[in-house]
Amino acid sequence: MEYSTNPWDRLKRVPRLLVTSDDLVDGATLPLRQISPLAGGGGIAPHLAWEPAAGAIDSYAVTCFDADAPSVSGFWHWIVVNVPSTITELRPAGSGAGTGGELLNDAREPGYLGAYPDTGDKPHRYIFTVHALEPLDYPLSPDTPPGLAAILIERATVSRGHLTAYFGRPGEGS
Repeated sequence: MEYSTNPWDRLKRVPRLLVTSDDLVDGATLPLRQISPLAGGGGIAPHLAWEPAAGAIDSYAVTCFDADAPSVSGFWHWIVVNVPSTITELRPAGSGAGTGGELLNDAREPGYLGAYPDTGDKPHRYIFTVHALEPLDYPLSPDTPPGLAAILIERATVSRGHLTAYFGRPGEGS
């Protein structure tokens, strides 16, 4: 498989956070639980844990980005913001409820949207990223568009780490 570089490689360099998961293995296939119900999966957000960021931070954000969606802007599957700086783990409940606020994904729904690439497309990369943040320049509301949220999160990021999992839906000729 040949892919473009990780989208975060084009952005400012920041210290790396170690991110782990009980559900995801970096570089492996996305588990069925994290696949969209439309593709036979559970549509449940994965467990994610991370080391505390060095220094004082304001909060964390957690995102899932499909870097291979058929769009120049990719596809945001999940954005959780305002995760308190004292929290270093999200449990798979399909929600960041109680630990932060979930914003709209690119399907204009709040919360996690499971993987669902086009049938017959190459496997897509689903990049689950934890961002340690200083205070945001601008407040994010539940209806903030994902692209704007991503820009504001990136501006405030002081460290980040990620896990990447893959998923494709075989079709005729694949």
